[in-house]
Amino acid sequence: MNKRLHADDILQEKLFLLICSIQQSDEQAFSDFYDLTVDRVYSLVFRILGDKNDTEEVVCDVFAQIWQQATKYYSERGSVIGWCLLIARCRALDLYRKRKTFIVSVRPSKK
Repeated sequence: MNKRLHADDILQEKLFLLICSIQQSDEQAFSDFYDLTVDRVYSLVFRILGDKNDTEEVVCDVFAQIWQQATKYYSERGSVIGWCLLIARCRALDLYRKRKTFIVSVRPSKK
């Protein structure tokens, strides 16, 4: 258990350092950040949407938003991975609602 906690602490520290570099437009830091987080982001989004194509679209949007809005991350509000997954969750739910509304609106009315 202690080894797991230690590994999580190391990952959190690494992500924090990477997001600080991303805030300075460091493309290599962004690439490293992506490599460390994409599996968790993909997993969360897929659990919400259940569709590979929609998931891939949302994951791309999530990382674009992280790149563009890295300066909006504040460590006082939570962990980097928590911030990243919150963005992913919000994006996935937005698409889910959009798709659900579209499906409901195109169904023929019963008469």
